[in-house]
Amino acid sequence: MENKKIKIKPEGIIFFPARDGSPDFVKSKMLITPKVFIAWAKTMIEHASDYKGDKQLKFDLLHGDYGYYLGLDTWKPDPNANKSAATLITPVDKEEEDDLPF
Repeated sequence: MENKKIKIKPEGIIFFPARDGSPDFVKSKMLITPKVFIAWAKTMIEHASDYKGDKQLKFDLLHGDYGYYLGLDTWKPDPNANKSAATLITPVDKEEEDDLPF
């Protein structure tokens, strides 16, 4: 069986199917209850990223069996990934630097 990571769905945001007769470009209606969403968002600060000094929550717009929904993007870069890449870079010897053709 495939191991899928369960998406965290935000509280206070609900998607509804587009009403009959809507143009093709209208895929869904979204309802936001600010009080509920803001209270929930404050509990998710551990998943926030920084952008120009502000905290941001990132979401994926997904489509499933029951229509559109949001999933909180909880991906964080691996802090050890840069360390392993840095060990692959070797310092240039002074002699090699002097042999450059330009």
